[in-house]
Amino acid sequence: MSQEGKQKFDYKGLVEVISFLALIISLLLVAFEVRQNTLASRAAAIQQIGIATAEMWGEFGRDPQMIRLMEKRSDIPTEEWTADDWSRFLAQMLAWARLAETGLLQVEEGLLPASSLETLGYDSTKQWILVTEVRCIWQH
Repeated sequence: MSQEGKQKFDYKGLVEVISFLALIISLLLVAFEVRQNTLASRAAAIQQIGIATAEMWGEFGRDPQMIRLMEKRSDIPTEEWTADDWSRFLAQMLAWARLAETGLLQVEEGLLPASSLETLGYDSTKQWILVTEVRCIWQH
């Protein structure tokens, strides 16, 4: 057979197919990296809220007056609390509310799944806001 009888191989078409496959693989890798980054961001956000929660309750546990106040809360009507009692209680509750707010904002922004707040113990935020002693913090 002569050279003219043989078909020429289309290198241009092969190069285009290889380029197309390389583009698809690149896009899949970028999507994978974005997903990994999102998961890492969520994990970091949950970890930071968890650390802040632990620190807040650690401070609570190291404050003997606050512990006594929480014990008194069930025995003594809030009308008999001193100004110092109210100051300590409200500082603790505002810190807790701020952490809950941070978590809720992160859920609204899509950084955290809503289930993470339940895992961290912030699932009762709406009920907590209705507690008599705390109502003075929020306007109705």
